[in-house]
Amino acid sequence: MNRKIFAAFVSSAVLLTGSAYAADFTDMPSDPAAAAAIEHAVDNGLLSGYEDNTVRPDANIRRSGMAVIISQACKVVKEADLSAFTDVSQNDWFYTAMARAKEMGAFSGDGDKMRPNDNISFQECFTVLSQVFRLLPEEAKSDSGTTAAYGKNVYDVSVLNKFSDGVKVADWAKVFVAGVVDNGGWNGTDGKLTPEAYITRAQFAQVMDNLISSYIDKPGTYTELPEGNVMIRCDGVELKDATAKGDV
Repeated sequence: MNRKIFAAFVSSAVLLTGSAYAADFTDMPSDPAAAAAIEHAVDNGLLSGYEDNTVRPDANIRRSGMAVIISQACKVVKEADLSAFTDVSQNDWFYTAMARAKEMGAFSGDGDKMRPNDNISFQECFTVLSQVFRLLPEEAKSDSGTTAAYGKNVYDVSVLNKFSDGVKVADWAKVFVAGVVDNGGWNGTDGKLTPEAYITRAQFAQVMDNLISSYIDKPGTYTELPEGNVMIRCDGVELKDATAKGDV
């Protein structure tokens, strides 16, 4: 992974209210890796539990829910004008989150629809994360191979070829999905990427666990950083002679 700064997340606040003890949920996954990812996601505010003391790891995430996570994570204040979209109203509980997600470029809409109540697919989720985290694959060195254009640049998306269903990734999502995969965010399941399938809460937690190893939420001067990718989520953080063993 190239060294980079995840600037979109700097100065963000705690994301969502979660349980202080993720292990107390009655439906935690039996798989240790999945359970650890869920626990980290809850502890770091990426997911929250429910009133019945469940975390619902196999439930899908709606586009409105993703908008809430991303907009709160980035502490976005400005709101885009959503008047051109026919399926969102200012009375909707998710309106502000969708407007902020649109403003920051995490969501662009589909014609005159934002589809807030639709479950979000893998390729849609990866597109959001790729744009927010600035995750892109390497630029193509030549026209040969598997490439896709984004903006003025052409990127090498051949990493998608390692999946038996990599060809199913939509053209508009190839660069973004390849960016997440190329940066270690997702290795697929049984050799498949399932780009059009809906991502579950547990799978989203695993992607975030793969992308971010630890979080800094307290101001101060840091001379050492933990190994892996680190997300800074508050103001007043100074990195003094600190060597990054991952991305920051």
